Amino acid sequence: MVIARSDGAAVQTDDVWKVFEQEAEVVQAVRGVNLTVASGEFTAMAGPSGSGKTTLLNVIGGLTRASRGHVHVAGQDLTTMSNRRLARVRLDQIGFVFQAYNLLPVLTAAENAEFPLLLRGVEAAERRRRVHRLFERTGLAGLEDRRPGKLSGGQQQRVAVARAVVGEPALVLADEPTGNLSGFGGERPAARHDGGVEPGPGHDLRVRNARSAGDGPRAAPGAPGGRSGRLGRATLSRLGSVRRAALLAVLAALASGARAAGQLPAVRGYVLTVPSWSDSNLAAAGGVANVSRLRVMTEPSYGAFGIQAAYEQVLGLAQRAGASPSAAFAGLGPRGGEWLPLQWTLEESDHVRWTHRFDRLNVAWAPAGPIEVVAGRLTASWATTLFLTPADPFLPFDPSDPFRVYRGGVDAVRVQYFPGPLSDVDLIVRPTEFGAATEWSALVRGRTVWRHWEVSAWTGVLYDRPAAALGAAGGVGSVSVRGEVTVQDREGTLVLRGSVGVDGRLAVAKRDLYYVIEYQRDGFGAGRPAELVRVIQSEPFARGQLQVLGRDELVVQGAYQLHPLWALDLLVMTNVNDPSALWGSGAAYSASNEVVVRGGIYVGVGDATPSAEAPLPSEFGSVPTYVYLSVTAFF
Repeated sequence: MVIARSDGAAVQTDDVWKVFEQEAEVVQAVRGVNLTVASGEFTAMAGPSGSGKTTLLNVIGGLTRASRGHVHVAGQDLTTMSNRRLARVRLDQIGFVFQAYNLLPVLTAAENAEFPLLLRGVEAAERRRRVHRLFERTGLAGLEDRRPGKLSGGQQQRVAVARAVVGEPALVLADEPTGNLSGFGGERPAARHDGGVEPGPGHDLRVRNARSAGDGPRAAPGAPGGRSGRLGRATLSRLGSVRRAALLAVLAALASGARAAGQLPAVRGYVLTVPSWSDSNLAAAGGVANVSRLRVMTEPSYGAFGIQAAYEQVLGLAQRAGASPSAAFAGLGPRGGEWLPLQWTLEESDHVRWTHRFDRLNVAWAPAGPIEVVAGRLTASWATTLFLTPADPFLPFDPSDPFRVYRGGVDAVRVQYFPGPLSDVDLIVRPTEFGAATEWSALVRGRTVWRHWEVSAWTGVLYDRPAAALGAAGGVGSVSVRGEVTVQDREGTLVLRGSVGVDGRLAVAKRDLYYVIEYQRDGFGAGRPAELVRVIQSEPFARGQLQVLGRDELVVQGAYQLHPLWALDLLVMTNVNDPSALWGSGAAYSASNEVVVRGGIYVGVGDATPSAEAPLPSEFGSVPTYVYLSVTAFF
């Protein structure tokens, strides 16, 4: 829903595209949209879930930038603005009503409504006066001091409407603003074209007469892709009784929750198949192989409780005995001795490896107030940098994996506390199996924003040993700067690990080029080729703490949007101490909203001749050439 005030504001989009690239997935959320909203006009968009309505509203509102085309609001081209100027326009001229409300749980209803005025520097008395007037008109009087968790869905939605219009913006963008508003009992504030709100039985915010398809958001004919202006879619082994009981408790919660809901929860996922060819070397037989992967996910919620489950199967077929058809997924599986028995092997032979597992299975409790508790197999990341993340204590990604979509889950209990809208405190307790012993990690992290920089620190016990870390991320001009450093104990010696990097976006031939450059110095890594085997046999490597083997590593990654449906990428990982490098390049094509086709090649460069002193002469020199074609279908 788009509401423009009658004092000259207007919206115009010219051939607007928005394409999301999420590793293996490319989603055409908005394709070739031309839309005009005149001053004083009320325009509604209708379409099925996933058709791109929210994405288009976010583009118009400057919350996300268009991949192609131009967006004009009140005569200003948002696509050419700096981030600082765009933020000012959003604050001063645009009001948002979000589909999920996006109320800050640590603030009261009145504090949420007045937040835009606070950012503008409006005096406290004036803020209170405006909010009081809006709350009187929308039936929220007396609820000023309640936090969102103590409000009904309709009340939260009215607070969101009040927040959107309290600053009297020129433009109001509302994403399903009446989804929780009843047509009865007074839960029906109405919008005026001047951005005000009036109650009344004849002014329900529900859209009763939306424009016809020919009148609605219009698109230019002949848009690429042949769809003119379409909004795209977007054997349990022997176990201790404690672990067995924990697993059964999580499974019972999932089953009882489904019964309580009276229906099966919504399910999503994807199917991935990767035919490939690799060269032979001393470590692998090579040849033709294929890996197929099915992942199914659901996240039902029942009041203050929620459940997250993700189940997957991976089937690897290899032409030659001794090959490793599922090596591409090594970075995604639990490598840290996970405690719960949630992974099994169905078949394993010379040519076949078939496994399945629960990558997520946890129960969350979020009572009213700024706290959330989660227990089970969950996802956690405390990384600050993007590729090389030595200060992340939870199963970092393999940075060379082209098929990574989801981070591997860890078995833990997690408590999060939110003392303010821009701060959080995170406590995680995690048991892991290493050898015949159980090791414990108990870590607490604090994070906040200081002068436009996100700063964080964590400390505690990591694998029964003391550890601590610092991280910071912020912007310097148009470039993002990130860094993290950690100190960990290893057999009585303090080991320093850290990384620093920059990332950003450049315009090359009127297309976007995204880049990441990162450098890592790792005290656990090998300083020379003769130390590589020692690193592979070390405890940090066995626990999954290492992404790369060298002491000094450099990563350069670039992604270029050749066309809204086509993207090219290049990855270069260099071990400075060998020296050796891994080169990877690929291309991705979005065949439809649900299907992505990707192809690429990896080549290792460096010394591949072993010697008595260095059985592994370099980190990447022994990596065989790997060529792949992947097809991913999302559902």
